[in-house]
Amino acid sequence: MPDDPDEREAALELAEDHLRVLDRQRYWAPALFVLCAVLAVGVALTGPAWVWGTVPVWLAAAVGHSYLRARVHRRVALLAPGAPGRD
Repeated sequence: MPDDPDEREAALELAEDHLRVLDRQRYWAPALFVLCAVLAVGVALTGPAWVWGTVPVWLAAAVGHSYLRARVHRRVALLAPGAPGRD
């Protein structure tokens, strides 16, 4: 948590910008990652076996997107002007 009020305000603006981007993607991004995992399974079944290595990456991205949104929500709440711990 930055002690300097200007630095804290800049951190809040950056976190809010990041949150806006993640909120716009909240429905289609995880679905796209799961679709890519399904496509990778299809390619792996009919083609090179190394493609199996990408399936967990796509699934981790789908889960990680929701996890990252939750983390950024908490960060914005922590940096907000009325948050506990703020001066």
